[in-house]
Amino acid sequence: MPQLEIEKRYLLTSDNIEKILRNDFIEFKKEELEQFYLVATIEKTLRYRKEGSRYIKNSKKGSGLVREESEDEVTEIEYKEAKSRRKGGIIKKCRYSFSINNWNFELDIFKGKLKGLRILEVEFNDIEEANSFKMPEILRALIIKEITNESIYSNGALSKSMQIPLRADAKLSYKQIADSESKKLPQFDIYISKYENAKFALQYTLKRLLLSLDLQINDFLENESITHLLLAYKALERYRTLLKAFKKYIKKRYYLEQLYSVNSLLLSLEKTVEIEKSFLKLLKCKKRYPLKEQNRVLKTLIELAQLRNEEKEKLLESNLLEKVTYLQKMKLKTKKSLEKPFDYIAYRVKKCQKRAIKRAIDKGVDTQLLYSKLKEYKLLLQFTSNEKLQNIGYKRLKKSALNKKYKRIVEKINKSVAKDFLFYCTPKIRTNKIYKLISKEL
Repeated sequence: MPQLEIEKRYLLTSDNIEKILRNDFIEFKKEELEQFYLVATIEKTLRYRKEGSRYIKNSKKGSGLVREESEDEVTEIEYKEAKSRRKGGIIKKCRYSFSINNWNFELDIFKGKLKGLRILEVEFNDIEEANSFKMPEILRALIIKEITNESIYSNGALSKSMQIPLRADAKLSYKQIADSESKKLPQFDIYISKYENAKFALQYTLKRLLLSLDLQINDFLENESITHLLLAYKALERYRTLLKAFKKYIKKRYYLEQLYSVNSLLLSLEKTVEIEKSFLKLLKCKKRYPLKEQNRVLKTLIELAQLRNEEKEKLLESNLLEKVTYLQKMKLKTKKSLEKPFDYIAYRVKKCQKRAIKRAIDKGVDTQLLYSKLKEYKLLLQFTSNEKLQNIGYKRLKKSALNKKYKRIVEKINKSVAKDFLFYCTPKIRTNKIYKLISKEL
């Protein structure tokens, strides 16, 4: 006999739901499902589903919040016979069933071609109950948006397309930046929604960095200002960070070509940039030196300035603009696996980077290499997270990485060396460290 189904549906982020539920001591049931459709329209669906050893035939009429539903159990033979007549693909997903505040939830994590899609459903006894519903706090942060009335996210529509409905906000954002003054700064300021197509998000962010690089190099060649060179170097560093982080999603040939060109440009700029950084650091510390050492500091600054000017002249005479133009013309082809929600891809990439940092510590890498990996992770967070989350995530990872490194040093060398390591890793001490190092050189 047909019954009324009253439910709300929500699109979810790619966070680890099992970990979240376990941390809050919420019991859940995990189940593998397989389903397909014989009829899949906006107003009517006829679905067959396999739940463990059970086979269920389900029909629904209507759309939106309230629908008429009837369900019957069928045999395996009937199920297989219907499967041969299906219209569209076979949907496979993992379902988590749990209760919070007396509300019953079902979270579907899709597999195969729909991997990366997560939909949360909550059922109600009547419309009043549905209208009074408030999402529990534990789940509120995971919600992207409500999709109850969006038919493109219905299982029937998904079985027809076998594609996740994705947004393409990065295209519009890139066009706005290309016409504004903000393009001069090497930032990750492309607007990317959580359900953005990750392919567009990456492509247009890389294009935006190349836009900044081209402008800064042209300004450097025109005005001969090192400031433009520092900004160009920053844009290249960010470009390389994204290339390396998304390596597995870029076709090998195109990845290697791009990485070689970016590294070549970075090497061209590196010496001038490092001299300029040393000059600025020494200039900042200058007042802290006693009067009797001021002359030696001044002499060092003059030498650094001369060396910087020599390197700058070499760059002005080199084919710098040709290299930038060549990099801009290069194609970057991505794999099909990148055409997933940006939130899902970003989650996987960050997880991969964290593992790389932990492996580096286990292998006993030197402090400089550890810091370069942490810096890459920080840049990646700027691209994938909002400012608040990015700072929290980076600080936590950095603290755990340094503590782990400290323990390794204690095990291999001794405690005093480990203390020195942590001492020099504290941000407030860095200026003092620079001061001491320069004093020795003088």
